[in-house]
Amino acid sequence: MHSPVKRTRTARGFQVVTLRDVDNVYYTLQQSSAIDDTDFGQSKPGSSFLWFDTDDKRIHLDRERVKGLVHILQKWLEDGTFDS
Repeated sequence: MHSPVKRTRTARGFQVVTLRDVDNVYYTLQQSSAIDDTDFGQSKPGSSFLWFDTDDKRIHLDRERVKGLVHILQKWLEDGTFDS
């Protein structure tokens, strides 16, 4: 499974994961500060919405990178974090 290149946090404490596609294009997945009206969203900032950023490029993913991305997204769906 393809692993993140880097894990950081924004100045406001939201998690950011940097990944790389098969063409060495970097992209990020970041927790959003926006909050929905669900109990889960209200109690866990960063668990309601996500940002994907590719700097105006398309990402090209092979099966291993898709597995890694699915793993990260599944974790976020379960508990609102990108923690492994």
